[in-house]
Amino acid sequence: MITIDYDTEQQLYKLAQEEGTEPEKLIKKLLSFYLGEEPKPELSERKHSNVAKKSKPELIRDLGLIGCFSAEPELSENYKAVLSESWDKKYDNS
Repeated sequence: MITIDYDTEQQLYKLAQEEGTEPEKLIKKLLSFYLGEEPKPELSERKHSNVAKKSKPELIRDLGLIGCFSAEPELSENYKAVLSESWDKKYDNS
């Protein structure tokens, strides 16, 4: 589970509503773009004319996604074990 601060969450919900999508789908789309897996997401023309001028890290930072997640420091090394443990708890497969 990922946690974000209240203000960032509100920005995310507002942007998702303006884009006519779910917050989770918007995050996936933006992260896929940031990681170079997809082309730049098409955002509504509303206030996003300056989006085209920004780099990927600037877009992610401006959305408040940098530094707003909390996780174990070693998560990139042991994510499979963490996922397995959380799924066991979730589905009571002790």
